[in-house]
Amino acid sequence: MNIASVSSVTYVPDNALYNVSKAGVVTLTKTFARDMGKHGIRVNAVGPGSIPTDLNAALYADPQKEIELCDKIPLGRRGTKDDIANCVLFLASEESSYLTGQVVYAEGGWLLV
Repeated sequence: MNIASVSSVTYVPDNALYNVSKAGVVTLTKTFARDMGKHGIRVNAVGPGSIPTDLNAALYADPQKEIELCDKIPLGRRGTKDDIANCVLFLASEESSYLTGQVVYAEGGWLLV
């Protein structure tokens, strides 16, 4: 299981190194899935959208910025750590036994906008 980001497929200003590193995680996921499938090993990734963390807390300390961000997310809210954990649990479970090389973008529809 790998953790990518919506930054792997969209432009986040002033974040080039992070964007490129997460795109690399996506390529690594797909490459390992292809290489390891013959051994019965599945490799997938979760690509979180905006999840409150210590790393980004300062960006949304202003309540108005939080409102503006949530207005851009079709589900109208930022994700939670539990949202991401649930995606990881699903992808690690037998319920997803025929999925490999996939990235599940858990982002509330943000990439649709």
